[in-house]
Amino acid sequence: ARASLSRRLRAMDLEQRFRQSQRDWVNQRDVECRGSGDGALWARERARCLGDRSTQRASELQRNLNSLRGQ
Repeated sequence: ARASLSRRLRAMDLEQRFRQSQRDWVNQRDVECRGSGDGALWARERARCLGDRSTQRASELQRNLNSLRGQ
């Protein structure tokens, strides 16, 4: 029972750290993309920046997950 509780606490800590990491990443992405695009097409450029950063993050997370799984 004690080992099970310890595993659950570690899992909860890992989840909290992951969520904070995601929040930090979203904030950084928004800062990086805020200056994207000028003029009439600013929204298109910002959307492209947000999409590119999100694609990069998804790849990064997949690599991390694969590493944890030993792949």
